[in-house]
Amino acid sequence: GAVYTELVGMVARDARDFPVVAKDNHSGLGLSLVTAAAEDGGDKKSKKKKKAKKAGKRAALEAAASLVPYEELGDEELEAARAAVAQAVAELPNPNPKRFAEAWLRQTAALVETPDGYREREGLSEGELLHVLGLHHAAAAGTLAKKIAKADKVEAKLSVHLGGYMKKAEAHAAAFQELQAKLDATRLELHSCRVLAAQEAKALPQRLGDAQAALDSVSQREMDLQRAYQALETYRGQVYAVLQQGAAPKGAANGSDGTNGAVAADA
Repeated sequence: GAVYTELVGMVARDARDFPVVAKDNHSGLGLSLVTAAAEDGGDKKSKKKKKAKKAGKRAALEAAASLVPYEELGDEELEAARAAVAQAVAELPNPNPKRFAEAWLRQTAALVETPDGYREREGLSEGELLHVLGLHHAAAAGTLAKKIAKADKVEAKLSVHLGGYMKKAEAHAAAFQELQAKLDATRLELHSCRVLAAQEAKALPQRLGDAQAALDSVSQREMDLQRAYQALETYRGQVYAVLQQGAAPKGAANGSDGTNGAVAADA
């Protein structure tokens, strides 16, 4: 499509007008791919070789930077470029950043960056494609290894600076967990006490009724005993009076007056 054609033309013009090249005529990521491939095939255990490679890479980058042509654009050219971009955007049927991003990814997926520049994926053989992807993988693996080593150093420094705070945090966390356990136990005990209190509140009227019935029974028994005791006291007085007079009262012995019978019945 038109976008794909424009993309290929733009990449070709950039590679032609702004070549980032060293003496070996490698550019952009291609330089890093070549150096990554060289590092992968070299002796990684030799410190001297590593230093030499680093020095070579630095010299190549400095030489490439010195060869980059810089073209100054005037205000009129910049304004014309802005107007052309605005006109191109206005001519789009429905300008949408999301659709543009999808189209850009779809078109760039057909290109592969090689040590010689960008090439179409379909134009590469399977062996060339695997070789380029291997170089990409080696470069990414080297970058990742450097980032991991740097992260390990930073982590070690942070552990030195923050070791005391980390220990204090662990101690506070342990104390907090202990307090939380005590709080949970106290809440459980409070819940149990509330359940028992609710049960007692429901059973309290029945218990009060039973206690009142027992009290009434005891009171009635005491009243009966008091009457019996009063009858016995009366009978004792009569017996004492008979003994004083020397003769028993009429009907006292056989209970014809009803006193002894009442006492016997009470007893």
